[in-house]
Amino acid sequence: MGIIYVSHKMPEVMSISDKVVVLRDGTVNYTQPIAQTSEQDIVRNMVGRELLSFKRQHPVPPGAPVLFSASGVSHPTGGGPLSVDVRAGEVLGIAGLVGSGRTEFLRAIIRAGKGSAGTVSVDGKKRRIRSPRDSRNAGIAFIPEERKHQGLVLQVPAYFNVALTADRQFNGFGPIISVRKQIAAAEEAAARMSLRPANVRLNARQFSGGNQQKIVIAKWTWRNTKVFLFDEPTKGVDVGGKVEIYELIDALANAGSAVIVVSSDLPEIISLSDRVKVMRQGQFVSEHTGDDINEHSLVANAMGIAERTTT
Repeated sequence: MGIIYVSHKMPEVMSISDKVVVLRDGTVNYTQPIAQTSEQDIVRNMVGRELLSFKRQHPVPPGAPVLFSASGVSHPTGGGPLSVDVRAGEVLGIAGLVGSGRTEFLRAIIRAGKGSAGTVSVDGKKRRIRSPRDSRNAGIAFIPEERKHQGLVLQVPAYFNVALTADRQFNGFGPIISVRKQIAAAEEAAARMSLRPANVRLNARQFSGGNQQKIVIAKWTWRNTKVFLFDEPTKGVDVGGKVEIYELIDALANAGSAVIVVSSDLPEIISLSDRVKVMRQGQFVSEHTGDDINEHSLVANAMGIAERTTT
């Protein structure tokens, strides 16, 4: 009987396989008898690709103060307690394999779901977060992975989506919503983000994936938002749109925001991040800065085969 075994767990692959095949970007990249290869050779072939030609133009300033802190963060599906500090102007990348707990960590911060726990501080002040509404009022933005289901109302205009984070800011007479105010705020945000087409009266579903993501981001930028949590920010976005999203994230950090980016795209994490934490099985297992932010180091730690792991 022939067996095909698909796994990211390298000890298992090395112990039970006769031959290993590495797939990358949909093609067979490496084939070798298991006795003639090593974990390091396999990882090297998994990540051997060119990075996108983007690099942050505004690295975090030296001595920048901590703007966002989260401690003792846990999620009911497992993982934690976890803690992070992010400085003003810093982009913190969180890398890890699918299922490592990255998304759950972000959702626990904003209390999206029951059973999450932890303490959050913004700009040195402890914030009581019991719901996504509380996190919004504390100046924390969450840009989810599934924008079509969790970030947008596709069948209504872009200006309505931009106003989704409002409380009473767009009220006209009494409780009546002022569409004029919604449109004005949306047009200002659309201009800053080069939304295409620039018509905020179009329904959200009429925009491309990259421009839909701009709408999701835009609904946070008109508020006094200080912390941005991105979960897979360029999922379903073409290469040109990716660079535009990267530039927006860079601009948000350069304006003094604290930014956390969760991504499965390692070139994306490397291009955007001032600092990277790697998650495995619901825990941070390593932290990387400078030249240590590279694909081999991140993948090795995510898979638990790094020669030396630091926390």
